[in-house]
Amino acid sequence: MIISRTPFRISFFGGGTDYPDWYREHGGAVLSTTIDKYCYISVRELPPFFEHRFRLVYSFVENVKEISELAHPAARGVLQYLGISKGLEIHHDGDLPARSGVGSSSASRSASSARSGRSKGGTSQKTSSHRRRFTSSTA
Repeated sequence: MIISRTPFRISFFGGGTDYPDWYREHGGAVLSTTIDKYCYISVRELPPFFEHRFRLVYSFVENVKEISELAHPAARGVLQYLGISKGLEIHHDGDLPARSGVGSSSASRSASSARSGRSKGGTSQKTSSHRRRFTSSTA
């Protein structure tokens, strides 16, 4: 099992000006900070005896056989990008509710990316070994 804890953030101004489409044309500046409340993501290999191969738990519970069936766009995108082939169970929990305005979606995406290996090649030997573990076949 892999567990990630990422702090929530408060943006004082400039939110959205850090997107490339905006700052390349208009420039940008953001002032934000983190607080002592966190987003938690846990990921574990799902044993093959379940009817579903992927279980995603957030404010909803999704049990699906294929990644493409996931309704959550960020989770589906990360798993598709990484080419995950083993079954996984992913839980999202947080100290604050979703849509609370304190960067909960950013913290969730950041934690998911960190746990899944930010790039396909991984950012460290540890991340790379976790990625190899979750992308090898389950035959």
